Order: sequence, then structure tokens, then C-alpha cells
Amino acid sequence: MGEQLANAVTILLVAASAGTWIILLFVWASSGRLLKFEPRLRPRWKLSEALLVFLVFHWPFLMGVALELREGWGVSQTVVPNDGHWSEDAVGSDAPNGEELGLHPVLVLIQSDPRPSTFVACLLMVAVVAPLAEEFVFRLVLLGYFLQQEKRWRLRWPAVRSFPRAGFPVALISAWFAGLHARRTEQLPNPEAIWSGLLFTSFIGLLAVATVIKLAGAKSGPFFANLGFSRSRFLTDVRLGAIGFLALTPPLSLLQAGLMPVFAKWGVVPDPIPIFALSVALGVLFASTGRITSCLILHMLHNLASFLLLVLSLM
Repeated sequence: MGEQLANAVTILLVAASAGTWIILLFVWASSGRLLKFEPRLRPRWKLSEALLVFLVFHWPFLMGVALELREGWGVSQTVVPNDGHWSEDAVGSDAPNGEELGLHPVLVLIQSDPRPSTFVACLLMVAVVAPLAEEFVFRLVLLGYFLQQEKRWRLRWPAVRSFPRAGFPVALISAWFAGLHARRTEQLPNPEAIWSGLLFTSFIGLLAVATVIKLAGAKSGPFFANLGFSRSRFLTDVRLGAIGFLALTPPLSLLQAGLMPVFAKWGVVPDPIPIFALSVALGVLFASTGRITSCLILHMLHNLASFLLLVLSLM
């Protein structure tokens, strides 16, 4: 029943995505562009501020890499950079393997503890906390800082000039963001380790959000504008994010499902490929508007739909 419902919802989303792309192609053919580059005043991030936000969000991941370098690759892997996509720790002997691990580790947790409270907690962390933290860190601060440096990079490095405007910073951030979501199919944490990792990751994400809010509040100018929000453009940004969701999430989900059997043979999941494409879209939205509202809406809807469809498929 659940799988049939998931298939029906997927078909509806694919149909909506096809209609959205037809409309977008018509708009592009008539106007020559899909997004208007909006001149704006973004908060100026210092290198020290960008490094602080980076370290607050990434220090568990960096510590895990340091431990692996010291102990040797493949011995063990520690926690988790974001949104439940972590490497293995405290592996359970009864965990599934092979293609089943293409499911999200959070789904293993829901299978082991199907109570409504578990479902709601996972939903909030995956579809609310993770997108909020990632957009504040990766788009607002890190991409924002790189966009400030782009003009200097274009003058210094001819290779950067081969990218369209904002293209190199967006590609750089997207490659790093996608790489953080890489994981193997050979092992998974047991449910207790998944709970610990998810809660710890959410705490780190909220700590990073609080750091960004503190830094933005100390800057001159309107507080919410420094955080990438605009009251006058809020509904426009929400609509833009919803259009992005309809256009991108169904084809990216189909892409991931199609790649999973191939990548499972190599012991990895194909998550970084669709996530790179999603991150590029999020970066283009932020670079074009200078606001993160549309990025948040797209990211939250994408995570929400992906999570619910996977849960339905397990019912």
C-alpha cells in the first residue's frame, strides 16, 4: 500500500515537473532568461567570519578526517557533517547492506523504531534543521564570501574567467557540499548510533545558525537583510523556491534511483551527483537574488518530499 502510494505521488510529481519545464522553456524562449540578476547589497563577510562559520559547522568532520589520517583509512569513520549524511560509526552487525543501504540511515532508524515521535523528530531534523543550517552556512556565508572575491579571482586567474558570472564560486561550493554527502553501502551505524549522530548533527547545525545570526546582527544595515531575507520580496522568493522544487526534485530523484544499482556494485551511493546538481541550483538562486528565502523553500521541500517518499516506500 505504501509503495503504491509512493509510486502514485512520484508519477504526479514527475508530471508536474514536466509541466513546469515546459513553462520554463517557454519563458526562456520568449525572454532569453529564467532568472533576473538583481543588484543588491549583501553583507560583507570577512575572511575570519567565513572561517569561523566553516569551522563551527565542519569541526566534527575535520576531526574525523584527522583521526582517519592518524589511524589509517578504512579502520573507522566518525561523524557526520550534515543532515544525517554521515560516515560509519559504531556499526551494527544486524544492519542491512548492499543496495538497501541506498536508503537513508534515518530510514533504518524509523524501521527499528516506527513510533510517531521518531517519525516527527526525524522529519523536523531532516526537512527543517538541516536545510536551515546548510543554507546559512553554504549559501549565505561561504558562497557569499566567495562571490565577494570573484572579481579579484577573475583578474588573477584566467581559468575563472571561463566560467559565467558567479559560476566558479557556485561550482566550488557545490562540489564541497556534494562531497560531504558521500557514503559507502558496505556498513551503516546501528540505530543507537544513528540517533546520536542525528541529534549531534542537528545541534551543530543550530550552533552554526546561531553563529551566523550573531555575526549578522553585529553588522550595519537591516538585520533581516543581513540574513538574506526581504519582506517585500518574500512571496516572490517563496514562489521561486516552489518552482525550483517542482522542476528539480522529481528528475533528481529518478536520477538517483537509476544510478543506485550501478553505484551499489562499487560499494558507494550516488548521493553526491544529484546533490551537486541541487546545490548548483541553490547557488544560482542565491547569486541571482542575494537572498536565501527561495533557497530555503527549495531545499526544505526537496528534503521533505524525498523523506516522505522513502518512508512511504517502506510501509
